[in-house]
Amino acid sequence: MEDGAKEGELSSPIEGDSGIVTRGGIAEVEMQPIDTTDVSLIVCDDQGAGVAATAASDPNINDERLKLLAKDPFNGLPLSWRQIFVFPVFVVRQFWAISFQFWFAIYARGEDPKAIGLSAMFFGWLCCSQAIVGFGDTLGRLVVYRWALVLQLICTILIAFVPYKQSSFIALCFVVGVGFGPCASLQTFIWNEALPLRMINVTTNIMFGFWSVAIPTVLYFWRWLRHAYTGSIDHWRIGMAVTSSYLALHLISTTLLSSSVPWHLSMRHVKRAEMSFVSLAHSRANKSEFQNLLKHLPEAGGKKTKSTNGCSGHCKQYWSNVRSLCSTVYSGTLVAGVMQFAISGLAYWGMGVQVAKFLPSAGENLELTLTLFGFLELPASIIAWWFPRKFGIAKTIAMLYLVETVFFAGLFLSGGYGLAALLLARVICSALYNLLFTLCTAGFPPEVRSTGGGMLPNVGRLGSMCAPLLGYLDTKMVVWISIISSCLGFIVCKAFVSSLPGKYTSADQNESP
Repeated sequence: MEDGAKEGELSSPIEGDSGIVTRGGIAEVEMQPIDTTDVSLIVCDDQGAGVAATAASDPNINDERLKLLAKDPFNGLPLSWRQIFVFPVFVVRQFWAISFQFWFAIYARGEDPKAIGLSAMFFGWLCCSQAIVGFGDTLGRLVVYRWALVLQLICTILIAFVPYKQSSFIALCFVVGVGFGPCASLQTFIWNEALPLRMINVTTNIMFGFWSVAIPTVLYFWRWLRHAYTGSIDHWRIGMAVTSSYLALHLISTTLLSSSVPWHLSMRHVKRAEMSFVSLAHSRANKSEFQNLLKHLPEAGGKKTKSTNGCSGHCKQYWSNVRSLCSTVYSGTLVAGVMQFAISGLAYWGMGVQVAKFLPSAGENLELTLTLFGFLELPASIIAWWFPRKFGIAKTIAMLYLVETVFFAGLFLSGGYGLAALLLARVICSALYNLLFTLCTAGFPPEVRSTGGGMLPNVGRLGSMCAPLLGYLDTKMVVWISIISSCLGFIVCKAFVSSLPGKYTSADQNESP
C-alpha cells in the first residue's frame, strides 16, 4: 500500500516554495518566496546563462518572471479540464495498486503458497525501482511510466491465465514489483508538473485521502468475490483478471496526459514545451506571456547523433545526474530525505502489526485492520493540507514528529487509551508520509527530479521492509523504538533545514485554484 504510490490544496500561492541552499557544505531544503527562486532550480546551468544573457540584452524581458514561469509555467492561470482530468486518471491507478496488493490479503495469505508472491513483488520493487526511475530525467516521465505499466499489465494477465506454477508465479510477481517502483515515484512528479505549483500539496493529499474510500471498497469487493466463487478451484484468477482490467483502463487513460513542461524546459526542448503547455493550459487563459518568453530560451542545439541521442547518450546522462546528486549541493538533502522516509515507513507500517495487541478481534479479521487504517487516510490528508498553509511544510514536518512522539508514548497505556494513541499515531505517520512525498517534488529541480526525488522513497523503503519485524518484539520495546525513531526524525528535519518557512499567504487572490 505504499504505492506512491504513498500518492492536494493551496488556494493561495506558496510563500515558501522550496530551494536548495548550502550551509557548511551540506545541502538543505529551504522554503523560499516563490518569486525569488534560484535559477539553478529551474533550468540547467547553460540554459540559465542563456536566459540571463538574453534578459540583459533585452530590457523588455523580465528576468525574474522568466525564472518563475520556467519553474511554474501555469503560474496565475486557472485550471483547465485537461489538468483536472489528471485526478481521475490517477484515481484509477490507486484502485489498481490497492487491488493488486490487497489481492494477497484476501486470496493468498497464511499457508497458501501464493502468499510468497507479495514478498517477491516487494523484493522486485526494492531492487529495481531506483535503477529505473532515474531514466525519467533522460527519457521523460510519461515514457518510463507507460513502459512500466505495460510490463505490469503483461505480467498480471499472465498470472491470471497461465497455469499455476510456483516458480513462474514468483517470477511474475517479482516483475510486477519492478514496474511498481518507478510508477510509485513518477506518478507524483507527473501530476505535480501538470498543475500549477500552488497545487503541489493539493494533489498528494487528494490522492492519498482517496484511499479512505478505495481501500474499504477494494477489500470488501474482494471478500464478496471470494465467497461468490467458493466452488471454483481457480476463483483467485478472477480477482487477478479484475486487477488487470483496472491497470488496462489506467494505461489507456494516460494517453490523454501531456508531458512535463518544466522537464522539457530543463532539457531545452522549447518547441515540445510549448506544445505541451498549449495542450494543458486553459483555452481562455492568456498564453502569450509564456509563449513570448519561450522565444528567448535557446533550443537544444547541435546535430544529434546516435551516440548522443541513443541508448548510450541516455545512459551517460543518467550517470551524470547520479554524479550531480552525489555532490555537496544535494547530498545533505538526500541523506535527510532518505532517513525521514525510512523512519516514517517503519512507523507507518509498524503500527499495523500492533493493532491486535490493543484490539484482539483485528488479529482474526485483517480486513477490519486495513479498513480502519484506510479511513484514517482522510484526517491525515486534511492535516497534511491545512498545517502547511499555516506554518509551512518544513515546520509542519518538525511539529508532526514531536506530536508523533507524544502519541507513541501513549502506547504504554492499555486498553482503549492505548488503541486511541495507536490510531492517532497512525494519522500523524500518514500525514508525514504525504508531506515527504510533496518534498520529493519540491526538493529537486526538474532535470534531476526523478533521480533525486525518486531516491528518497525508494531507498527509504528499507524502513518499511523492516516494519514486520516489530511484530516479533515486546510491546514496550516497540514503543521505545518508535519514540526514538520519531525523535531522530525531528532532529534530522531541524539539522538539514536552513530556516523554517513562513506561512502561506493569501495576498494574491489570483493564485487561487
